[in-house]
Amino acid sequence: TITSLAAMPVAGSFRAATRCRRPLLRVAVSVAAVAAAGSVTVAARAWALAPQALLSHTDLVASLHGAREGHVDCAGWCRGFRRLGRRGGRSSTTLAAYDPNSDVSGLVDIAVNVFLLGVTGYLLSTLLGKRELYSPEDCLPGTQLPIADAPRDGATHVWLQGRPLFPPYPADTESVLFGMGCFWCSENLFMRLRRGIFSTAVGYAGGVSPNPTYQEVCGGKTNHAEVVKVVYKPGEVSFEELLHKFWEEHDPTTRNRQGNDFGTPYRSAIYYYTEEQRVLAEKTKQEFQELLKKKGVDDLISTEILPAGEFYYAESYHQQYDARGNQGYCGLRPIGARFSATR
Repeated sequence: TITSLAAMPVAGSFRAATRCRRPLLRVAVSVAAVAAAGSVTVAARAWALAPQALLSHTDLVASLHGAREGHVDCAGWCRGFRRLGRRGGRSSTTLAAYDPNSDVSGLVDIAVNVFLLGVTGYLLSTLLGKRELYSPEDCLPGTQLPIADAPRDGATHVWLQGRPLFPPYPADTESVLFGMGCFWCSENLFMRLRRGIFSTAVGYAGGVSPNPTYQEVCGGKTNHAEVVKVVYKPGEVSFEELLHKFWEEHDPTTRNRQGNDFGTPYRSAIYYYTEEQRVLAEKTKQEFQELLKKKGVDDLISTEILPAGEFYYAESYHQQYDARGNQGYCGLRPIGARFSATR
C-alpha cells in the first residue's frame, strides 16, 4: 500500500491543485497532493528502517528528478532502498542492518525532507499565484491567430438570447472592460442587470501576449487580467451607474486578488474607451475611497484605470458561464460600502 501511494504523481497533483477554480475542490486536491508527498516520506522511512535495506544515492537522485518532472519512479525508489552499497567506508557484499547513526540513514532523512519541503513550497507558491507583473520581454510570445476554443464570428449571447458577442454593435451603444477578479462572476453580475445591457463577453485584456489561452493567463506570464466586456446603452443605463455597480460588488483594495483567486489575472481594473469614461472612473474612485473611510476601511483602492487595449475573447465555455448551468461559485468579495448611502 505504501509503495502504491509513493508512486502517485505528486507534482502532477500539485499542478492540478493550482488549476482548480472552486476553493473547496482546490483544497481537496491540495490535501491529496500533500498526502502523496507525505507517503513518499513514509515509504522512504519504512525502507530505511528495514534491516535488509540500504539506500542507493544514485537511484534516489534519479527518482527525485522524476518527481520534479511530474511523476514518481516507484521502481527507482525500490531499487534505491534495496540495493547493496557502501557503508562505513568499506564495500559490503551482504545485507546490512539499519544503524540510526549511519551516513546512509542520515542521507535518507535529508533527502526525503528536502523532497517534501520542495513540493510543499511549490504548492504554496503556485496556489498564491503570480503576484507581480512580468516585464514585457519576459512574457509569453503568444500567437497571431485566435485561440482554437474562442467563439467564432456570429456567436450569440446565451443569456441575452440572439444578441451578438462580436461588433459591430448598434450605434447607440458604448463599451467598457471591467476586471473584478473571476470573470465568470463579473459577467454574471452585469448581464443580469434589468436595463441597459446590450451584450457581454469575457476575455483577457491589459496584458502583452496576443491571443492567450486560459492556462497561459492563469500562469501570469501574459500580464493579462480576466475581464468582462460590457456593451451598454447610455440612454437606458448611465456609465456612472455601471461604475457604482463595479465598485460596490467587489473589493478594489485587495491588490492582485479577489476572494480565493490570487495573482495578477485577478486584479481590479477599468479599461475605458472614451475620455468621458476615464473622468467618471477617476471621480467615482475617489468617492468610493471616501465611502470606505466612513466605513472604517483605511486600505487604498488598487484599481488600475487605463485605456482599453486589445480585448481577446476567452474560450467559449467561459462565456456566460453561469447561464450554462454552472452556478454555485462567486469569487467577488464586496466590502459593503454603498453609494446610495450618500443620496
